[in-house]
Amino acid sequence: MLYREEILDHYRHPQNFGRLKQPTHRAGFENSSCGDQIEVGLLVKDGRVIDVRFDGRGCALSVASASLLTEAIKGLELAEVKHLALADVVKLIGEVNPGRHKCILMSLEAIKLALTNDPTTINRDR
Repeated sequence: MLYREEILDHYRHPQNFGRLKQPTHRAGFENSSCGDQIEVGLLVKDGRVIDVRFDGRGCALSVASASLLTEAIKGLELAEVKHLALADVVKLIGEVNPGRHKCILMSLEAIKLALTNDPTTINRDR
């Protein structure tokens, strides 16, 4: 599969890569089928995402989707973030083979986990 140039650029130079010093919410997600790992930290104030960062390692699609998604959720209300789904991520990254949906959804899974569960949890895909 030939990746779009934008995907490769976000993979090589991801936006929001690194860790927040004092996140209000934090969680990780690991794709057990390939070993990709991501951890997200969010700073939430008054029900809105003020800042978000991610760290980890993965394929071009997982890193690029984390980069694009973290950019997209800055400033959103938590209710909006909690309702994001596969279709929203596909709008950001473009159509991918259904077998790669786990890759592009890792960051969204971690973000939702951070907002709903114990924020120190690392979830492993089953």
